[in-house]
Amino acid sequence: MLTALLPVPKFVHENKRMRSVLEDRLIHQCLDIVLEPVKTVTRLGVMMSDPDGHSWYCFTPLAGYIVDMPEAAMLLQQVLQRYKHKNA
Repeated sequence: MLTALLPVPKFVHENKRMRSVLEDRLIHQCLDIVLEPVKTVTRLGVMMSDPDGHSWYCFTPLAGYIVDMPEAAMLLQQVLQRYKHKNA
């Protein structure tokens, strides 16, 4: 299922490293916006019905995300930084 189309930015800053940082920040901001409902359900839960019609209070902490290798490395680095920051 396609959830969102992410932008492909073209920043004009002369510093290549700055362009890379800006692109990464934009992608992460977009992901935060698109995935906010999933994050809310993960924290608070939601009532869902099964095929038999029974209602269950569910949490959805797992989600799939398909990425290429450089993007996966970038996302992993962000997750590890947040994890170290929260558990320090």
